[in-house]
Amino acid sequence: MLRVQYTAAVTHCSNVSVRILLDNVLVQATPFLAPGQSSQLFDLSSQLTRHHPKLAFQAVGEVGGCNSGRLASWTGTLHLETHFVCPQQY
Repeated sequence: MLRVQYTAAVTHCSNVSVRILLDNVLVQATPFLAPGQSSQLFDLSSQLTRHHPKLAFQAVGEVGGCNSGRLASWTGTLHLETHFVCPQQY
C-alpha cells in the first residue's frame, strides 16, 4: 500500500501544484492548491512495480501573488501511508 497527500505551506504567496512521480514516471498531480490547502489522498498502490520504489515530487507554480512566472522555492507537508507485507519463507 502506498498513499500520498500534500498540504501546501501556509507561507506560500502563490498557488502550487505538485506532480507525484513513481520510479521517474508521473502518476498523479494535485490541482493548484492555495496556501494551507491539502490535496486528496492519492492511492498509488496499484502502480507499484517493485519492492523499493523511488518516490519524487515536483512543484509547479501558478502565476499570481509573488510568483511572476518562476517558482523560486516551495514547501509543504507530505503525508505518506505505507504498508508492505514481507513474504514468509519456509
